[in-house]
Amino acid sequence: MWAPLHCRWHPKPNSFRTCRCRSGWSLIELAVVLVILGMVAATVSVSMRGVWARFQAARVLDTVLDLDDRARQLSVASGRGMELVLGSDGKVALRYLDGRVVKQANLSLPSGLELVCVSRGTTFRRELGFQIPYSAAGTSPVLLLGLAGNDGLTSGPEWVAVLAGGQRKKFESRELAERWLRGND
Repeated sequence: MWAPLHCRWHPKPNSFRTCRCRSGWSLIELAVVLVILGMVAATVSVSMRGVWARFQAARVLDTVLDLDDRARQLSVASGRGMELVLGSDGKVALRYLDGRVVKQANLSLPSGLELVCVSRGTTFRRELGFQIPYSAAGTSPVLLLGLAGNDGLTSGPEWVAVLAGGQRKKFESRELAERWLRGND
């Protein structure tokens, strides 16, 4: 039978061996465990920042695309035109052309990223705000939605091409999406 190094064995005649072990942790053992836990926590928190930023970016695109779907459905159901308005203040609103708001949401982008819409060769950035019109039949202009970094329009995690009827295709870069759109014009 193996015994811990800090235990002392005292044989007793005609009986089993017993162990008188001290219980608890020494201060050095506790400090080593705390240092290891601190290093693990620091590593996890640094890696989670990137994961959280990617999650927020994907959530912003999903919110805009969900509102795009809703605009198409409501315009067909009501027989009236609608518009999706992305304001410079970070709010996005779905409204009828008479100005009545159907749904509104806040877009909270990670720092360093902004929402970009490319329509008919014109680039609209969220800092200026832009509107996407929908006809009573639920069609819209062909759009390219994506997230861009402060360094330029090419650094985004994902770009989505939205065709007039609502069909979508995801791309890893703006260049790939624009090339695909030119091929489908």
